Amino acid sequence: MKKTNSIFVVLMLSAFVAFSQMTERVNDTSVYRLGNRPLKGTKLLTMGLNLSGDNSGFDNLNLIGKGSVITGKFFIKDNVAIRAGLKLTKESSVSGGENGDTSTAPATIVKNSYKSVEREFAIVPGIEYHFSNSNFFDVYTGADLHLGLSRDFTRNEVERYNKDFNNVTRRTKTTDVGLGGVIGVNMFILDLPISVGFEYGLAGIWSFGGKTKVVSESKTGNVTTNEEYFTQDEDALGNSDGLEYSKLRKSSTSIETNNNLRVILNIYFK
Repeated sequence: MKKTNSIFVVLMLSAFVAFSQMTERVNDTSVYRLGNRPLKGTKLLTMGLNLSGDNSGFDNLNLIGKGSVITGKFFIKDNVAIRAGLKLTKESSVSGGENGDTSTAPATIVKNSYKSVEREFAIVPGIEYHFSNSNFFDVYTGADLHLGLSRDFTRNEVERYNKDFNNVTRRTKTTDVGLGGVIGVNMFILDLPISVGFEYGLAGIWSFGGKTKVVSESKTGNVTTNEEYFTQDEDALGNSDGLEYSKLRKSSTSIETNNNLRVILNIYFK
């Protein structure tokens, strides 16, 4: 009998302990750590949203748009990262044909051809130094160098029934050199390989070129004319003087604070 009572007491105590544990049960006992701070060897894809509304020709982040810079980062030390952007665009069109008009009038165009090519290349290397060791906030400063080239080319050739012709070639070359400094902060999201933040700073860009060289060859009757001159592109207000220069020098400078205020999204790969 005493043995039976002892077993009963043990069972009651076990039930009581089990009931106590059930009343204190938590559905999710997982422990999440805040932050996934990158270390040496970490690679990043970086994208941004421009808040300033004007890049002034200096794109150092992927702004998620057509023709935007492709950017990435690599941590060479726990607190030092190199970053680089690459931009490459090309648009071209070609057309050519013969006029189906059977008119034999001297001015009738019998052949017409056109070619247009627009190219742009830019590379934006940079470096970042990260100050904070916090596993939630990542404060950094950085610097970027912008090197860009753009080339525009058009050629139009027209031939008439009487063998007169008019051929015009236009070439525009521009070289951009820029320097920028930024201050930024990232905030890590739980233990996901993602951080969001923003950065801002000072950027300046110097543009050389932008003038258009025009070469014209034409024949009217027995007179053949060859011309070579320079014209200016339109300025920021859309103005052009329309003059033809034998020699022309052209450059521009833009230095602004907060012209690169951006919201940042980083995706990490270890």
